[in-house]
Amino acid sequence: MPGKSPLLAWILGWLLPGAGHWYLGQRSRALVMGGALAGCFVAGVLVGGRSTVSTLHPEYLVLQWGTGLPAAAAWAAGDPEPADLAVGRRDLGILYTLVPSLLNLVAALDASARAAGADPGAPPAPAPARAPGPDARREGDAP
Repeated sequence: MPGKSPLLAWILGWLLPGAGHWYLGQRSRALVMGGALAGCFVAGVLVGGRSTVSTLHPEYLVLQWGTGLPAAAAWAAGDPEPADLAVGRRDLGILYTLVPSLLNLVAALDASARAAGADPGAPPAPAPARAPGPDARREGDAP
């Protein structure tokens, strides 16, 4: 997209799911991506509790920050470990926050690539014609 910064598109897309595409003027794509990714992340926090995004699980926390501001809000809400929450629910909540976090990084890269002028829907360009090598025959050469 002419006049659009790929770096700014990536940063906006990382901070808030869908914001990079919104910046590019692709409103429907932004709403679908942002709604799906943020919705899945929020569902994970609701299912697994606030401890889903916490320093109690540092190996997951690093990846969950791929969602940007939603992860920051969930992390800032605190990380109490509820005693009555089943382990299976917490695991499901962590899964529901990890998947959109990683997909959001891909969506942010997509926004950055589109800002740089890439057209993901275009067919691949044909391979350039090769110049004849030194042992290539020319028209009229004897076999």
